[in-house]
Amino acid sequence: MKYQTPPKDIMDLALAKPTPSVLIDNKAEWMLLLDRSDFPTIEELAQPELRIAGLRINPNNFSPTRSGSSTNIQFKNIKANKVFDIEGLPKELSASGVQWSPDQTKFAFIHSTNTQADLYVVDVMNKKAKKINKSFSIPFTQLISFDPYSDGLGLQKGNSSYVLNLANNKSGEVTFKVLTNAINRTYK
Repeated sequence: MKYQTPPKDIMDLALAKPTPSVLIDNKAEWMLLLDRSDFPTIEELAQPELRIAGLRINPNNFSPTRSGSSTNIQFKNIKANKVFDIEGLPKELSASGVQWSPDQTKFAFIHSTNTQADLYVVDVMNKKAKKINKSFSIPFTQLISFDPYSDGLGLQKGNSSYVLNLANNKSGEVTFKVLTNAINRTYK
């Protein structure tokens, strides 16, 4: 008996690209189209994994393993029925935790590589992604949530809250400071 493959129609159905996930803003003006990864790559499956108290964590980047991610993100203007690409996205995008800001002018996501997890914020009006952590990887162990604001980014990790205050200096680079132990506070 030889190795057999199914008929072409069945093969095309099995390997069809998954339908994108969508996130719509509160005003129903913008929709995010999130292309999903269909199968994990061999490289992803070969990553180390710690199994601690029911969590599965990659010790190289401190992010969850076996979680779905988006391989591309696009904007769609619902009223105009136009789709826009986002400038500045990583080439090998692996985005998770996509969230709109409360004022709906930005959204943020976590991009994971084999060695680090980076935080990106995307401005809706100029359709540009900007990596927030420039020089280090943010450890997302037990990260509960993060909320992008128009003037900063609120992170909650365990019982502590962090706020990254973003400020553009004259060179155009983004700088931030981290405020810690601000439990149960909302920052805007």
